[in-house]
Amino acid sequence: MAKRIEITIEDAGKPSVASRVFINGKEYCLKNDSTVSFREAALQVLAAAPLDSLFDLTVQQITEIAIRRGLISTVGKTPAASMGARIYVDIKRRGDRSPFVQVGPARFSLR
Repeated sequence: MAKRIEITIEDAGKPSVASRVFINGKEYCLKNDSTVSFREAALQVLAAAPLDSLFDLTVQQITEIAIRRGLISTVGKTPAASMGARIYVDIKRRGDRSPFVQVGPARFSLR
């Protein structure tokens, strides 16, 4: 006997937002080519921030702006944790060559 597979697709209707696919109730994400990595999204968001040298953003703010602008798409429950991890790892691996600088607890700016 063949196993029944139920597939539902929710198209976001925007080219910069991924479609959501449900297979037997489990959610999957079809990533569009117009999205970028979390690292690149953080760079773009922070680069577009006001040029005030004291201006910085929290990981949560960076993530919310990136999602709103369609830079990233995610179906995970903790996208801010993923964003923070990418930024922390970049600083750890690249040191002074990283474009990011931590200016407070979970707060970042560009060098």
